[in-house]
Amino acid sequence: RILEGAPARPLTCVVAPAGFGKTTAVAQWAAVCDKAIAWCSLDEDDTDPLRFWAMAASALEEADSALDIPFSPQDVNWADAGEVHDALARLLKVLAADGADRALVLEDVHAVHDAPLISDGLAYLLRNLPPTFHVVMTSRVPVRLPLAKLRMAGGLGELSQDDLRLTPDEQRMLFARAGLALGDDDAARLDEATQGWAAGCRLVELCCADGSGAEVASALARAGDDVSAYLFEEVLGSLDAPLLDFMVKTSTVDSFSVDLAAAITGLEPFQVRERVEGLISQGLFVQRIAGTDDGDWYRYHKMLLDALRANLRRLPDADSRACALAARQWYLDRGFDDAAVGLSFWMRDWDALSDIIVSRWKALYMNDEQATVLRWALLLPRDYLRERPFL
Repeated sequence: RILEGAPARPLTCVVAPAGFGKTTAVAQWAAVCDKAIAWCSLDEDDTDPLRFWAMAASALEEADSALDIPFSPQDVNWADAGEVHDALARLLKVLAADGADRALVLEDVHAVHDAPLISDGLAYLLRNLPPTFHVVMTSRVPVRLPLAKLRMAGGLGELSQDDLRLTPDEQRMLFARAGLALGDDDAARLDEATQGWAAGCRLVELCCADGSGAEVASALARAGDDVSAYLFEEVLGSLDAPLLDFMVKTSTVDSFSVDLAAAITGLEPFQVRERVEGLISQGLFVQRIAGTDDGDWYRYHKMLLDALRANLRRLPDADSRACALAARQWYLDRGFDDAAVGLSFWMRDWDALSDIIVSRWKALYMNDEQATVLRWALLLPRDYLRERPFL
């Protein structure tokens, strides 16, 4: 509905990480829209303002051959913001003259948001749009333009990954189109694993459709390599080494606070905050979850977490174990015993797991939490238990 209302607003922003269906959603809207729609697909090569504005002019001209562009796309050689504003003012006058409804789609605008002449020109464009011209932007990160005034005036439509997330019913429909009927258990398992991420659902569906049945649990396992490849190609491949290293090391735990991440990575808390805010600003599947006395906590999308952990397993054993040991000590120091037990089990560190049981069992017993003691003890190998009568 937000996209359907795009012609009534100056700007609509569709912001979500890779693979959430931004382009698909806008393309479906464009296919049924009765307006002349110019479409620019952007990438890192388009940060040259001359190239960008020439592309935009060409797209407008291609969308409506009757439009008299007041400059030739081949002659765009504006060197400063003043020249850009002058040229755009002439363009806006032409766009407003005939009263025709038009729209400009800028796909992946995050690729050019660091180019000053582009950002400044877009801001000027949005401030002066005629009522018959509309802009739709897709981006992996929040659009870096002054949008507060538009938002306050009701002139900004916004779609996020929450809007694009596939519901369980939509996931069932995706599989049904491939001739695969999901049972309740499979549907719940798929939704838990993908959290509605369209690309993840599609990769799992392809695995199911590969002549091996529709059992989602095994399909999720088979899709693991494809998901990892997609994430590293589309999302992680362009990250600098320190940021990727941070993500891999913090994947040791299911969720982390700034303090816990500092313990795992050896960074200072301010460095952790910089990296986390960088991840969030880049739309890298990082979710801020409810804060506690330790501050905000963060977690990765489950499929991203799996991909990062695959990379974690490729680290030298000493490095991955150092991350786990640091996290476990942090948990123990703060009374997160269950998490410490989980890491001990992951490391197959039976002596450490045994030490936790011996030091905590009495307090748990006195609080009627005998089931917790039993659950921890049953993680130990049977032979290990037999050799320790007290346990």
